[in-house]
Amino acid sequence: MSDHQGANLAQQIAEFSVPLLEGASTAQAKQNALAMGEFFWRLALAKDAKSRQEWLEILLGTVAQSEADREGLCALASKMIARHQQMFPALHGVRGAVARK
Repeated sequence: MSDHQGANLAQQIAEFSVPLLEGASTAQAKQNALAMGEFFWRLALAKDAKSRQEWLEILLGTVAQSEADREGLCALASKMIARHQQMFPALHGVRGAVARK
């Protein structure tokens, strides 16, 4: 789907989450990937950098078990936020923007 604005929210989140879903081979892994995708979706829409960092710290405190986990999740969060900004520029205040895949 190239017109993300025409999709409902669930479809948009699912398409946004594709990179997370690619490695999911079980139903539970797919459910976890979609939950993480929804979290990153909300993180991308945080009102400011401070709020984004606070939410990221909650995630890190919940699932990161090592410094390597923290670094990996931070890198993934950064990539997913950039993906969201690219796919849904209008949600980030870019006027006249056209969603891209």
